[in-house]
Parts: sequence; structure tokens; C-alpha cells
Amino acid sequence: METVWHVPADPDSCDGDCDTHCISCEDGPGVGAPGGIRDVPRDLTGCPGERWCTSCLTAHASDGAR
Repeated sequence: METVWHVPADPDSCDGDCDTHCISCEDGPGVGAPGGIRDVPRDLTGCPGERWCTSCLTAHASDGAR
């Protein structure tokens, strides 16, 4: 099994009590990640079975984020 982490589309809107978040790789409403935002390291090299969604990273990078 593999865990694929997604980047939230608007992380500043999270108040810590959210049920879902829109994700950066989705073009419109409808697909979201369950739960609140988690601190996940950018480098998941030491986390077998985990990776970032490449579409989310591309979309997030084009927004000028790190």
C-alpha cells in the first residue's frame, strides 16, 4: 500500500477544525483531502510507501511556493 500526500489548495483557510480541504491538483471543487492540514516533510526519502502527488507539487510550485 502507498500513501500519496496532496498539497492543500488554500492552506491559509484552515482553522484546524476542517473536515476537508481542496487539493492543488484538482481544477475545481469536488475532490478534497479529508481532515485538517498535517505537517508532512517535503522530503519523504526516509518514509517508505509514502510520496507526494507530483501534480500537486507542480501546481504548488507554479504558485510561487517553496
